[in-house]
Amino acid sequence: MRTVAAGLAMLLIAGCGTKMPSTDNPALAPPPSATKEDLEEVQRRLDYLESLDQTNTTLKLGDSGFSILDAGTVRLTIQLMSVRPQGSGSILTLRFGNPSSATIAELELASQWGNVDPSGEPIYKGSGRGTLKISQKIPPASWVTRNVTIDGTPPDKLGFVRINSATVKNIELYIR
Repeated sequence: MRTVAAGLAMLLIAGCGTKMPSTDNPALAPPPSATKEDLEEVQRRLDYLESLDQTNTTLKLGDSGFSILDAGTVRLTIQLMSVRPQGSGSILTLRFGNPSSATIAELELASQWGNVDPSGEPIYKGSGRGTLKISQKIPPASWVTRNVTIDGTPPDKLGFVRINSATVKNIELYIR
């Protein structure tokens, strides 16, 4: 997804004199003449393009209702219920709804998190990234809350959590 978004970002900036973004792909590395400001602008545009991807789910504290989380084999509902301090980080309480007949035994959420601006929009520059692991079971046909820890980001710096992808690592089905 990041490579596709990087390609789209390059197409958008082709006519405005901005240098190419830095990526894990050496063929897309910026030229030595690229300035820090050039790279920050490309990153801002890339973050914006990623935010348009409908497979992403952005959670904010205080949002009403729930969001749909497509985990491939199953669709779940998810809501950010609370954020509280834990050492130098935060504990998030997430509410999951599992309308399927399968027990989700392990779930991984490739995520990004950070602060929001005064209007409530995510600030992607300097945001954290990582995989949030839900190892407690999410039973079928139920609502449950699960806690996950984000180290190094205190609650006052955590205004949003964007889930870029969800992967069911283990599923349990009833055997007849």
